[in-house]
Amino acid sequence: MNSIEQWQAAQRAEFETLFGLSDKAIEGMERLALLNLHTLRDAAHDTAEGMRRALAARDLQELVGDGESPLQRSGQRAADYAQRLGEITGHVQADMAEALSRAMALMQQTVRDNVARSARQLPAGGDGAKSWMESALQFGTQALEAMNKSQQQAGQLFGAQARAAGNGQAAPAARARAPRS
Repeated sequence: MNSIEQWQAAQRAEFETLFGLSDKAIEGMERLALLNLHTLRDAAHDTAEGMRRALAARDLQELVGDGESPLQRSGQRAADYAQRLGEITGHVQADMAEALSRAMALMQQTVRDNVARSARQLPAGGDGAKSWMESALQFGTQALEAMNKSQQQAGQLFGAQARAAGNGQAAPAARARAPRS
């Protein structure tokens, strides 16, 4: 395969990656919209149930003596929402990072092949240019590895924060404000 064919193949792969990234982003937005709709529906049901209890209560003691307070339910729902939001964004981020890594690896392989071909075609005495190309290629490889590592660490950190929020560890101030029963 000559260098033009390799570049064309790499461009086709980049095009497919772009569409794949678009699909992942849209899928994430769909999941977020669904989460928001479910959250809104649950909030409306909670409000309606609270109004029914308030209207059916004969006195204040009966109204507040039913156990879990609305503030506690709201806090738990907020923590659940935060956890699910973190899961959605974490999955989308991981999928996008993986797709970008594959595209960068393909592009890097194409560049590496072209550099090797060019190095073989250098005239005698072109060792300086060959070593410069190899150094630039090595630098690109190290930059790609650093980017991949930072993407993985960011995804792990975000996932850990989402799990902590879902477990109630991220909101001690909210728990301190919640009335104790």
